[in-house]
Amino acid sequence: MPWNTDLVAMSLVSFHQFDQYDGLKALDTEAYSNRFAPHYHNSLQVTWNRCGTFVNHINGQTQHAGPNTLAISHPKEVHQTVCEVPGGHAFFTLYLPPPLLGRPTNADQWRFNHVIEDPELVCLMAAIQAAVQQDQAPSERLLRRLLRRLKRHQTNGQCQPLDGALNEFAQQRYLAPFDLSAWSQELGMSPYQLIRAFKHSTGMTPNQWVIHHRIKYSLDHLSAGASITDSALAAGFYDAAHYHRHFKKIMGVTPATFQQS
Repeated sequence: MPWNTDLVAMSLVSFHQFDQYDGLKALDTEAYSNRFAPHYHNSLQVTWNRCGTFVNHINGQTQHAGPNTLAISHPKEVHQTVCEVPGGHAFFTLYLPPPLLGRPTNADQWRFNHVIEDPELVCLMAAIQAAVQQDQAPSERLLRRLLRRLKRHQTNGQCQPLDGALNEFAQQRYLAPFDLSAWSQELGMSPYQLIRAFKHSTGMTPNQWVIHHRIKYSLDHLSAGASITDSALAAGFYDAAHYHRHFKKIMGVTPATFQQS
């Protein structure tokens, strides 16, 4: 699988996808700076922080992962990562899809502390990174060892999903032009009540939730070979520049790098 890189403001970023592992993805960075928008993934995100301090805002708390520790965010858990130290960050992230975890219908059972210190896990992540950097998919044996080791750090708890009625309402409208006042009127709430309901259930404001879902919607268009402009318009963005800015804040790479992967 080819390595695709962005060299933006002296940051080296590569994004990889492995369809043979149900859509396993990897993000590899060096001298990387980015302030991510609040977002979530449908996968378990495991990040090996190689240097500096990896800062994650999750569930109203700020988590700090030091060098050679792992930062975790769970499926559908809203988080915001800040990578703004002088000289940039170096980290390697795996996005482990639920089928790979062996619990496709109950990913909530894979729960961990948000910061894990475990030298063996670091070694396994380094071995996986080395394979990726050689344009190779990690071996199944290596991934199994990683998952077995992760299990030792399991905890209890689950993420709070968006209320069913509110989720259905938002899912039907997020591709249309967003209007907070119109949404509030349709739902019989004040704008403040609507923002509070979204923040309580998702950790995002309605506008952040809409942008997040538009970006995720556009991924299928990019993967199918649509142009970046067409993908942006299909997802409800007015222009490619606006789309590009939000895409990098959520995916960590540009649309072009994602599409090339």
